[in-house]
Amino acid sequence: MKKRLRKKLRTGEFSEMGFLMGYRYAADKSEADRFELLERFLEKAVESNGLLCIGFPKEEQENQFEAFVMLDETRGSVKEEQRLAVAEWLKGEPEINAFHIGPLMDAWYSDFSAEHPAEWQTK
Repeated sequence: MKKRLRKKLRTGEFSEMGFLMGYRYAADKSEADRFELLERFLEKAVESNGLLCIGFPKEEQENQFEAFVMLDETRGSVKEEQRLAVAEWLKGEPEINAFHIGPLMDAWYSDFSAEHPAEWQTK
């Protein structure tokens, strides 16, 4: 495949990587407290590391947030250092009871509908 086509399709050396993550918090948190925690996460762990995330609360478990994190640029991949910085923030946040950080994966061509086993780390 020609380089121009690989770039257009975001394959080969032009692949863009991101990662799945999630965190759990106390079930008795008010909606305002959950929103405050999410705002801190976005500001301190995501945006401060040049990332963005597409997230959603888990329907099966009310006190859980899941997201896919990727680079906040038109093109590019999350670096391992950025992924580890998010993990460190989650470890240091006292309101988070457990979390998981997945490995780097292709943001365009990974099968997100497949089950990705999450190894939850409890604190």
